[in-house]
Amino acid sequence: MLIYRWRGCPLHIVEVISAVHLREALMLSNDDTVILIIDSAFTDTPSLRAWLAWLLLWAGRRSWYYRRGRWMVRQLQKLGRLLGCSQE
Repeated sequence: MLIYRWRGCPLHIVEVISAVHLREALMLSNDDTVILIIDSAFTDTPSLRAWLAWLLLWAGRRSWYYRRGRWMVRQLQKLGRLLGCSQE
């Protein structure tokens, strides 16, 4: 399994690449919550500034990345890059 984050993606969005079709294997559908537990050896801790910026932009709006219009998401992505709370 591989976990990847696209450039410009907010910190709460990752893509999971697997040899197994996970939606079928885990009987997942749209809007299902999936919690990934990743060993801290494979992650970086965001700075306090990045964490606060993420809270400002995405807290309560996590689903917007996939559900809102592209214009809104692009504006949030631009702000995220400026504030340091997106994948570079």
